[in-house]
Amino acid sequence: MSLRDTAPLLSSTKEQIAERLQTLKELKSGRGSLAGKTISGLGWSLGTQALKQGFQFVITVFLARLLTPREFGLVAMAIVFSGFASLFNDLGFGAALVQRREIEERHYCSVFWMNVMFGIVLGGFLAASSPLIARFYHEPRLIPVTVLISLCFPIGSVAIVQRSRLTRQMDFRSLGLIDIVNVTVSGFIAIMMGWLGFGVWSLVCQILCLAVFEVIGLWVASDWRPSMSFDRASIGELLEFSSNLTGFTVINYWYRNGDNLLVGKFFGGAALGIYSRAYNLMLLPLSQITYVVSKVMFPALSRLQDDKDRIKNIYLRSIAMIALVTFPMMMGLLVVADHFILAIYGPKWSGVIPILRVFCILGMVQSVYSTIGWIYQSQGRTDWMFRWGIFSACLSVMAMGLGVWLGSPLAIAACLTVMGILLLPPGFDIPGKLISVTKRDVAQSVSGVSICAAAMAFSVWILEVVLPGGWSQWAYLGLETSFGAVVYFLLIHFSRLAPYLEFRDIVARQIDTAFNLSAASSSPRS
Repeated sequence: MSLRDTAPLLSSTKEQIAERLQTLKELKSGRGSLAGKTISGLGWSLGTQALKQGFQFVITVFLARLLTPREFGLVAMAIVFSGFASLFNDLGFGAALVQRREIEERHYCSVFWMNVMFGIVLGGFLAASSPLIARFYHEPRLIPVTVLISLCFPIGSVAIVQRSRLTRQMDFRSLGLIDIVNVTVSGFIAIMMGWLGFGVWSLVCQILCLAVFEVIGLWVASDWRPSMSFDRASIGELLEFSSNLTGFTVINYWYRNGDNLLVGKFFGGAALGIYSRAYNLMLLPLSQITYVVSKVMFPALSRLQDDKDRIKNIYLRSIAMIALVTFPMMMGLLVVADHFILAIYGPKWSGVIPILRVFCILGMVQSVYSTIGWIYQSQGRTDWMFRWGIFSACLSVMAMGLGVWLGSPLAIAACLTVMGILLLPPGFDIPGKLISVTKRDVAQSVSGVSICAAAMAFSVWILEVVLPGGWSQWAYLGLETSFGAVVYFLLIHFSRLAPYLEFRDIVARQIDTAFNLSAASSSPRS
């Protein structure tokens, strides 16, 4: 074989080496394909969220042991109004920066200064409204609590653009690490204050620390800095998307928090502390799984907004994997709620048990239903989203009113759960038209998971019935949760559910990517 004959082989080898080096370079720099970024983003987001929620749960348990339901209820009263004000802090411009195909420097700078201005205005307005809020609840202590919480608005406004840029770049590693450090440090400070006897002020300090440390983390992670420029035209270009999104968010907020307002008003701070603890536990699958996946899927689907078939396929596969985790969490918690609350929070929180059981059903529904926002936003139809929000919120407020009339926080929870189930079919029908997804498609995608989760919950209930009495709450909880986890794993493994197999494949690819990066970084340079 001559040198001329070997030239193509040498050229091919060089090309293969170059291709391999480029692949490793993309893996290391994070500039891979959209699919690679999405899988990596899901891996980082789910992993860091699991750690974050684990730390947050432990922190909350410590604080629940140190403080009373009334002190938690006092902060919950203030958060109803501060949370509403926070909806206007970025006016939907943060999501608009992520969704828009082409973004220029003028958009970032204009949105930054708009957010800062509104942050100052909202903080001042909330502080000035604190006497009215205290009078509404007949709680004078709410005045200083609300004033201090209002400081979060001007503080947090200076980091909204940084978070949007990191989200647009799908840098969920940085975002996740910031959140973990933030929650851990803020929680440690709150626990120390609670242990030293600061009571409700430990919770207020935790909220302030979360805002401060988030800003510090985002400014360190992002190299973008604003210039002293503001362009009205840039704001106008983003306004149609952001205004409808803000309108929907406002409506949705009162749907999700109006019950807290009514419980605090008609049943008092202690009742609100009990009710909000049950509600927050119900939100665990939403905050741990659905919200995390949403952070990744929104920018990913926005890049594919014209490819309806791919979006439909990705959407159905995504909600099936969400259900794979959230359905067994909620069904299992429904069965072991009594042992869970008494073991972890103590007897003073026993009032949470019946409300939590009702909310477990709503939490299972909401974990999948809340994903419809991906469709509306990725397709740029926040106007449809806003109209649906008005309709569903009106019906939900009527359900809350019926619960108040029936006379207990438990009745409010039951009415909201029934209404949530009734809104499910039209809630999927309307956005489904945008990507040709039907109710039947959604039902089929989660049917296998639903059957396995229900069978697991029934098995745990049978175990609870046959167990002897006299054990500690921790013993019951440990045995039942372990048994349920094993049963559920065996069911999904041997039935070879598609979402389980796909989830396993994603984990395997994440491990393989990490191994390739490690091998590439440790290989000797030529």
